[in-house]
Amino acid sequence: MKKFPFIEEAWIDATIRQIADNDEQSNEVLLERFKEAQPQVLAYVFSETFALLVPEEKEQLLFMNLVLWSVLTKHGGQALPILSDQIIGDSEEQNWSKFLGEKGSFREKLNIFFENYPQEDLLAFVEDFLMSEEEEGDLSKEGQEYLFIGLKSIMDAYLGLS
Repeated sequence: MKKFPFIEEAWIDATIRQIADNDEQSNEVLLERFKEAQPQVLAYVFSETFALLVPEEKEQLLFMNLVLWSVLTKHGGQALPILSDQIIGDSEEQNWSKFLGEKGSFREKLNIFFENYPQEDLLAFVEDFLMSEEEEGDLSKEGQEYLFIGLKSIMDAYLGLS
């Protein structure tokens, strides 16, 4: 697999705005394209892994997955691999192991993930989104952790880092 070009913050922001500004029908079409392209990712988003999330947190997980998939599809310079349960599961296991091995607050635990990460802006997008939602009171502590690990695991799998 060849290396992905660096995904810039401006591309991420434009993708967020586009999806957020879409009407319901446009987002249904986007969701259907995502389902066809990455059926196992969608199955993962709706799996027992995220059973403890409240509906709003599940919506945020789906929205953020659509953003990641859309920006990587548009700007990744190559077709994304079709992810399997095994690849996603291996990536998730690695990320949980790393996360649980760290001490400190949620934010402090994230520092280890940024060390030498090739797509720092994408990872920062996930962190910033989760922090802003936490400040607004839209995320539980557990939801924040599960969303971060889930999104990071998917991102790593797309990038071939797992």
